[in-house]
Amino acid sequence: MGRLGFGFGSVSRGVIGAGLPPAPPQPGMTPLAIDNTGCRASVENPADLTLQPIELSREGFDGAGAPATWDTQLLLTKRVRQPFPDHTQFTPSQVAISDYVYASDTLTGVANNSLAESPLPIAQWVMPSREVVADTVAWEVVAFHRDARADPVSGTGRQVACVRVRASNGGQTTAWQAVSTTSISALCTEGCPLEVYSGALDITALNDGMFWLEAEILPWFGTAASVLRSEDNTQPREFSRRYFLRDAVRAAAPPLVYVASSGSDGSGAVSADPAIASASPCLTVGGALAQARAQLGATQGSLDGLRIRVMDSVQMGSVPYQANYPQDVGAIVVERAPATAQADAVIAWSTTLRFYFKAHTAPITEGALTFRNVTIDRQAATTIYGEAANQLLVQFHDVVFANNANAGTLRANTHLAVFGMAITGYSGTFSLTTSGEIRMLRGVVGDLNNGGPEAWVTVACELTRANVCFYADPAKGAIFASNRYLSPTGNTGPMVSTGATAGGDIGPLAVVQNLIEVTHTVNSSASVRLSADDDFGNITNAVILHNTTTGIGQLGRWNVFYDEHPTVAREHRLIACKGNLVAQLNTKSDIFQSDGTRQGNFAFSHGVGCEGNYAVFDANAPDSEHQDYPGPGSKIGGGPPAYVAYRGSSGTQSAPVAGQGGGDYRLDPASNARGILAEPLLAFDLNGAVRGNAEQAAGAYA
Repeated sequence: MGRLGFGFGSVSRGVIGAGLPPAPPQPGMTPLAIDNTGCRASVENPADLTLQPIELSREGFDGAGAPATWDTQLLLTKRVRQPFPDHTQFTPSQVAISDYVYASDTLTGVANNSLAESPLPIAQWVMPSREVVADTVAWEVVAFHRDARADPVSGTGRQVACVRVRASNGGQTTAWQAVSTTSISALCTEGCPLEVYSGALDITALNDGMFWLEAEILPWFGTAASVLRSEDNTQPREFSRRYFLRDAVRAAAPPLVYVASSGSDGSGAVSADPAIASASPCLTVGGALAQARAQLGATQGSLDGLRIRVMDSVQMGSVPYQANYPQDVGAIVVERAPATAQADAVIAWSTTLRFYFKAHTAPITEGALTFRNVTIDRQAATTIYGEAANQLLVQFHDVVFANNANAGTLRANTHLAVFGMAITGYSGTFSLTTSGEIRMLRGVVGDLNNGGPEAWVTVACELTRANVCFYADPAKGAIFASNRYLSPTGNTGPMVSTGATAGGDIGPLAVVQNLIEVTHTVNSSASVRLSADDDFGNITNAVILHNTTTGIGQLGRWNVFYDEHPTVAREHRLIACKGNLVAQLNTKSDIFQSDGTRQGNFAFSHGVGCEGNYAVFDANAPDSEHQDYPGPGSKIGGGPPAYVAYRGSSGTQSAPVAGQGGGDYRLDPASNARGILAEPLLAFDLNGAVRGNAEQAAGAYA
């Protein structure tokens, strides 16, 4: 399908108050046709902001993953304006629609010429992989879609209709496990609670050996082409298969090597019996790995699921060279000994590590190493090396990481995934590098000291003094969900998405339920910047929901979905922007180029897919950078929304005052930012509190 133009706007540019309920039918306001963009309707006698309902029958899916048909409504909203220089004039018959009509939708008596299609959900697995398991495997997924809605039965906010997961080894396959409700995860220690789709999948139908999880994410509205399938992706970083090893014996009694400051690398025991292994510990982690290879042998998979247990303060040590450390599917796990507290299970890391994990079962090509419930004391600018042909996945699961201001990204031919980490002394630890990927930042808590992490999947983190993020490939998109960004630094804020090349695309974006507490006094700074100013990048498919950002006027503002580049046109489609509470919301298009050609943000500018947003300050003066219409329920220039305790930047835009930070951004019961979003889109807020099934407040908190 080719890219769909939009090309319309509106005349009214004043402050918009709360939305009105749908109006009764008015003569001449029944749509004659939906145009090919899916965003506007032709009517006989157009009127402005009637909120006239449009009845639709929509193809989609139910909570079991079965095809379903949903009857629902959209609204006629703003009359369509002409582009500059005739921007003060309406088109003769066109009215914007509150959201997209898809080609698969049916409207009685209305010609549906829409070419728009419901996009794929935006999702990722958010649990460690390569585990050794017995009869069940636990899984967790975050999933987002622009057509999130209240569950038709319970009224609880649901991002998608259903997540289906099954296991396969290529010859045997389990039944699908369908999950339609979410919960707050207990997988790891988080900076913020994380809402997930999760399950414990019975895999007794599979023989022992390697298997993988595959998933389907089914949106409320759309056709089979709108279903996100892990089997359609092949790169490990993407929403693709996740591999595990089924071995009931090894899961119950894995091979063990203990490490202690009193141990010996030459005489350490390797045994499935904890008493035997702990009685003769090794001295270093590297020595324990070598001892395990020597005693377990060099046959394929002999090191799968090996547990190296830390008894007190020990050295990481080096990994003695061997052509093959035969770890096949199951990750080697370095963990605290059961009788040792995490604070006492300390690994001093002062030596660069190189791992020679080989002999993997196809299609696996990477080794896997997991650090779990230990404290890592990085004492030098050390690196973890995989090999070019046998790269390495390193997973951190509930670790304390003392980086001690040592520079470097830790990795070479190595990819990192974090599931719970308290980090101190940060110095570029998770920065972008060509030497390996950041595949997951979940539950990271720490002061980034003006560092900018690589953008991919960042969830449930609490990051202080974070700078702008960087992308390996903007066309792949990113997920930012359930994070607190405290006192971000720099002029561009912590959340940015910019295309790599002129005319290029920015991939699917989920920016959901984050707090950005701006406390600085950089007057022209933006806290969120998505294809803004003179950046490149067309954004198709973005889910921007329930974020709270502080600031004053343009300090801490949002710059989003611009199309005013002097030489390169941009186009932004299928944007859902709902329930956000921001200092100021800015966008630019045709009137800033004065030639009428920059119309690629007109859908967003006219509130298509927008609802219940609250901007403390208006962007009308002096540059008229606000939307032509911000969507039903939205309040622009609404003033302070009555936070429980505001600690962000204050004063005036011309004389800002630094905030002390640490505010409480829940809303007072009488706040005028409450009740402006018609229905819940999430089940829980950023504190993990239940959102309920009534109208929702703007921002990250219920």
